Amino acid sequence: MAQVLEAILAEQQPPMDFVYLGGRGSAHCALYLDLSDEDITEFSAYSLTALLKELRQAEAALPGAPVYLGLLSYDDFARPYLTGYKDEIAPSSQLKKSMSHILAQGHKLTLVGQPSPAAQRYFARIKDYQLAGAHAPRGLPGQILFELQDLETKQAYLRKVAAIKADIRQGRYYQLNLLRRFVMSELPRQSRLRDDPRHWRMLMRRFQQRADAMSAIICMGDELVLSFSPERFIKIQPSASGGDSYAIHTFPIKGTAARAACPQQDRSNRQWLMNSPKDIRELNMIVDLMRNDIARVATRGSTRVVDAGKLIACQSVFHRRGHICAELHPALSWGQLWQRLLPAGSITGAPKVEVMGAIRAYEAQPRGYFMGHLVVMDHRGLDSSVLIRTMVHSPERGGEYAAGSGLVHDSSGAREYVETTAKCAMWT
Repeated sequence: MAQVLEAILAEQQPPMDFVYLGGRGSAHCALYLDLSDEDITEFSAYSLTALLKELRQAEAALPGAPVYLGLLSYDDFARPYLTGYKDEIAPSSQLKKSMSHILAQGHKLTLVGQPSPAAQRYFARIKDYQLAGAHAPRGLPGQILFELQDLETKQAYLRKVAAIKADIRQGRYYQLNLLRRFVMSELPRQSRLRDDPRHWRMLMRRFQQRADAMSAIICMGDELVLSFSPERFIKIQPSASGGDSYAIHTFPIKGTAARAACPQQDRSNRQWLMNSPKDIRELNMIVDLMRNDIARVATRGSTRVVDAGKLIACQSVFHRRGHICAELHPALSWGQLWQRLLPAGSITGAPKVEVMGAIRAYEAQPRGYFMGHLVVMDHRGLDSSVLIRTMVHSPERGGEYAAGSGLVHDSSGAREYVETTAKCAMWT
C-alpha cells in the first residue's frame, strides 16, 4: 500500500506542506497534512511522559488526535560542544503539529483527524486513485539515473582518512564518522521542486523504487528533504510492565556491504559483513556509546543490550544493527531527551564530544539536516529516524546529498570510498 501512496504523491501532489512516512518494510505509512508551527523552545520544557499520556487520552476520547513532527538539525545539537561556530548559518530545527493525515491500511486510504477543507478536497481527489491502476507514475522510464558530483576529489578524501587514522593512533578518539558531500546538478536552482512537475515525478519515482523502512518525504516551504534512511534512532512506547511507564529503544547501524544483482554475489557480500572483524568492532564501539547515552535518559539499572549486532538487508546495502533498550525516566522533558542523546552516536563516533570538533574541522561546513532526525510523536508513542541517505533541495543551494562511514584504526581509505559510494546507489 505504501507504493500506492507514493505513486499518488508523484501524480497528485498535496496543495500544502506535508510529511510522508513510508518505504518498503515500513509498518506505518502515512501522509501528514495541515501542518502548523509549534514553538520548539517552549515545547522543550514540557514533560515527555505527560505529553505522551495526553496524546493517548485524546485519541481514546476522539480518534484522530494531533501528531507532532520534528525535523531536527545536526548542528543545533553539536554546536553547544564546539567553539568558533556560534554565528554560522545552518538550518534550524523545526516542530510541526499535524491536524490530519492519510493512512494506508491494506488496500484502503483513510483520512484521519480534523482535516481542513483543502485536505478534504485533496483526499476526495485521490481516495479512489489506486483503483485506476496508478501503481507507478506515468510517462517515465523504468530506470531514472541521477548524477552525483563529488565536492572533493578522491585523493582529497583519502588524505582526510589518513589524517583521521593518525588522530586515532595518537589516542585522540577511537572512531569518527566522515561525510562525503555531493551536488545533484540536474536538479534546478532558483525554484522549488514542488513547482517543477518533471523533476518532482522523477524524484517520487526514485523514492518509490528505493525507499527503506524509515524513509520519508518532507516538503516544507521552499525545501524538500527526501530521505532513504533505513535507520531508526529511538522508539518510545508504553512499557510492557503497564501503567504510565514507557520503554525506550535505540537501533544503531554500523558496517556496510553493497547489495549485488547476482544472488550468489549478494550472499557472499552478506556473509563477508557478518564475519568482518573491522565492522564488528565498529558497531561494538557505538553500541557501547549508545548504551551509555540511553542510560542518561533511563531509570537507574534498566539499560540493557538486547542485540549487539544482527544483519539487516536494505534496498542497496547490508548493515549490522544493534539494539539497546531501557525504561524511560519519568521526569524527563522533551528538550532533555534530545539534549542528552544528540547528536546520535552512529553518525558522530567515540568519544562523541571529541569527534564532533574533529568532524567540523575535517568537513569544513555545517551538516544541517544531514545526520539530523525526523521525529514523530502520536498516541502510540514516539518514533524517529536518522537522516542518512538523504537529499536536501532548496532554491538557494539546489540539490545536495551526503554519505558517510565510520573510520577506525584499521580502516582502509580505498574501502571506505567504496562503502560511501555504495550508499549512493539509490540514485544510480
